[in-house]
Amino acid sequence: MKKQKLICILMSLALVVSAVAGISFAAFAGEVSYAYDAESATLTVKGTGEIADYTEGTIKSRPWNVYKDETKHIVIGDGITAVGDYAFAQFKYVQSVEIPESVVSLGTAAFVGADSLSEITVPDSVTTVGDYAFGYNGNIEVPQGFIAHCSTKSAVQAYCFKNHIPFDSPMQDNQATAHITYGGERQFWSFVPLTDGTLTFSSSGSKDTFALLYDAETYVYLDTTSISELKRNALVYNDDNGNDVNFKLTYKVTAGKRYYLAARFRTNNVYDGSRANENGKFGVALNFTCSEHRYELSATTEPTCTEFGYNTYTCIACGNSYKEGIMPLGHSYKVVSIDGDTVSLQCVRGDDTSAIGFADNYHSDVTDENKALDVNGDGVINAKDYAILYKR
Repeated sequence: MKKQKLICILMSLALVVSAVAGISFAAFAGEVSYAYDAESATLTVKGTGEIADYTEGTIKSRPWNVYKDETKHIVIGDGITAVGDYAFAQFKYVQSVEIPESVVSLGTAAFVGADSLSEITVPDSVTTVGDYAFGYNGNIEVPQGFIAHCSTKSAVQAYCFKNHIPFDSPMQDNQATAHITYGGERQFWSFVPLTDGTLTFSSSGSKDTFALLYDAETYVYLDTTSISELKRNALVYNDDNGNDVNFKLTYKVTAGKRYYLAARFRTNNVYDGSRANENGKFGVALNFTCSEHRYELSATTEPTCTEFGYNTYTCIACGNSYKEGIMPLGHSYKVVSIDGDTVSLQCVRGDDTSAIGFADNYHSDVTDENKALDVNGDGVINAKDYAILYKR
């Protein structure tokens, strides 16, 4: 009894402190707790273990339900292993969701009804995804423009295919290893060009391979292994490169448009990549050439007094670059001493020194070489300057 009373006292003190700071938090059953930051409209659920399951009829009993219509950002803390059913359903103003790699499952309708959510990134650690887990608004429709960021052949990508949800599964460093594990399987990647240009998709290996390119916006989700059916809504397809067994297709693509690249074996024979000889694997590569580069400043080498500098401009799409020279700065001298008529100078940007006779520049026009002698800045080198220099 005394222990329970002490816990209640500590919780009460913590709530008082958090209220002053503008942050609400609570602990509940198990090792999971939550905090809400009103200033940033962020709901954070942290701890270890699973976030509890709820149902459509019990969502009001969620500890954080009071923030349902205020939350704009949901952060799942590292250590949480599962997001339960309906855990964040009907959080219609949520704009971002952070899911750590400790999470292995997303429950049914976990984020359903997030009307303001336009994208979500789900790590490869998630191997189980329940029905309507994400990608659906309050009308149980996939919002226009919604995108799920995930890896190729992941459980999340499979969920996207099943639910016709657009996905972003880019090819890392423009090359990958396709791993086909059953007859007729296609492996998918996505590509979004930053400029207009030409896309080339090719394979390498000893087996006969086949490729298809799709417009993600018009892609038709088909549960078939028939090549003739798969070709129907493809932008382009190809099954060989000349007389080679490898494919190579080329297509002009548009900046900002998402494309799906699909690779498979030409026949539906089972090529099981789990075998020792890994005959289910082959290499794929993507190459993109801009039709019109879009350059941005990527680096600057500053000029010195005597040496040129340059700005480097790099195309954001293909990496092509060029350099633009910057003229040397020239020396900028300051007076360090005067010995009778001789004035000693030193460059303000380095150790370079020079000496100049004052009498040789008396009543001369001010130039880059002698401007250090015009110490009063009146545009004339005369006795006034000499008096100031000698006094210094």
